[in-house]
Amino acid sequence: MENSSAINSTHPKQTAGRVLLECKICGASAEYFPTLNLLRSDQSTLTIEQWNLISNLLNCFNEHSGLSKSERYIFEQNKLPLRYRFKSTSIINLYQVLLDNNQSLYINNRDFRSLSIEDRSIILHNTIVHIGNLSSNFILYKIGLLNQSGFYDAIESFIPPRVIPFAKRMATRLDMDMIIMKLFLAILSFSTFNSTTYSNISPMNFSNHQHLLDIQNKYIELTWRYLLYKYNF
Repeated sequence: MENSSAINSTHPKQTAGRVLLECKICGASAEYFPTLNLLRSDQSTLTIEQWNLISNLLNCFNEHSGLSKSERYIFEQNKLPLRYRFKSTSIINLYQVLLDNNQSLYINNRDFRSLSIEDRSIILHNTIVHIGNLSSNFILYKIGLLNQSGFYDAIESFIPPRVIPFAKRMATRLDMDMIIMKLFLAILSFSTFNSTTYSNISPMNFSNHQHLLDIQNKYIELTWRYLLYKYNF
């Protein structure tokens, strides 16, 4: 169930027909118009605190995932003549930027910071590779890079050619609701799957399993309620 003490939500402030929300993860303020504001929907079982947490997750991802840098990259590339666009060196640099930004998604999450230093280390070790790959490819899809034929020509220089068809098929499967994708990333960020599978490696013990389970339950319940809202179940 949701651990209400993990976030300090406030009710939205309404001024002159606008709704102002304060991001409790990033500290930023966001403006929403009532006609578009999810918080004002009366067709879901989500609480105001849960809608606020969704807003916080979206703001955190948009600010710390490398999305804005990627959008700037595609803008600058599109200004170049066709023959100079999407060279392998620039794409490798973009991937590096995205991977370098992944840790920021963790350290700017209030729930992650609430964990002990030992538990943070275990979570990062177990999940950051998966988060990095999924988040990076989602961003590349969102900025339209995966629809560029020049992109696939460029990556042939540093990945096996047999991977290209799989990459193209993967691009068609990333067309999903942005909120659902970001909620899934949040769930995966706190996943303990490496600690619940059989292997020859001794499992790492968390110092506070219950607190971690509370965080997992909060994001899973949040995703489930959003799915019910999104698809009118």
